[in-house]
Amino acid sequence: MKRPAWIRALQHGFVVLPADLARPMLIGLAVAGLISVLVPDDYFAGLFRNNILGMAAMLAVGIPLYVCATASVPIAASLIMKGVSPGAAMVFLMTGPATNGATIAVIWKTLGRRTAVIYLTVISISALCFGLLLDMFVGQFVVTQVHAHHHEMIAPLMEQIAAVVLLGVLGWSLIRRERPAEIVAAAGGGEISVKLRVSGMTCNHCGDAVTRALRGCPGVTGAVVDVPAGTAVVTGVAPDLETLVKAVSEAGYSATIPLS
Repeated sequence: MKRPAWIRALQHGFVVLPADLARPMLIGLAVAGLISVLVPDDYFAGLFRNNILGMAAMLAVGIPLYVCATASVPIAASLIMKGVSPGAAMVFLMTGPATNGATIAVIWKTLGRRTAVIYLTVISISALCFGLLLDMFVGQFVVTQVHAHHHEMIAPLMEQIAAVVLLGVLGWSLIRRERPAEIVAAAGGGEISVKLRVSGMTCNHCGDAVTRALRGCPGVTGAVVDVPAGTAVVTGVAPDLETLVKAVSEAGYSATIPLS
């Protein structure tokens, strides 16, 4: 029986998403907290009196250093509070998740120097252009609003409650590890189980995509994917192994068979 939409929405918002985002979000909040405590107010405003210099600095930091999109948001917010322009924060938000030293090295090695240079150039120019546009249209408004909120003596009660709830949900998702449901073959049904090693999965959405791909294969009656372990258990009546691997590949991941 299919559960009501509101129950599935709550499960997605309070179980699935926190499981994917908890670790990077908490790391980002910790780094943002350190910046807020250790860096003086408006420090970067005095250091980068020209917004272009601030964007160039964020570009230099964001390109070689990988910061996932989830963690970069609270860090960018704390940088704005310390004097970085919203445009410079936008540059950091765009380059941090998109590039890092390892990615650049792989692109350089596999696709060549020209492709790597084009890749970095396009990302850099795009980040700078969007940063300039942001500062041009809403930059001063954002800074004013952030500083006005930052200097309030007492945060509203609802903000404190929301912060506690958020930390609770993130913390629970870290200590809670959902065990995959076990597949039980029907007695006398002639079903077999095949365990695959699946690589490339990073979140529950990846697991759902692989599950759908496997369950759509002929002869498959069930599939359970364990994202942290990188495995998939498929049951069915003589499922074709090559078809299973091809289905996973078409979903954007890779599988090897069999896994003993």
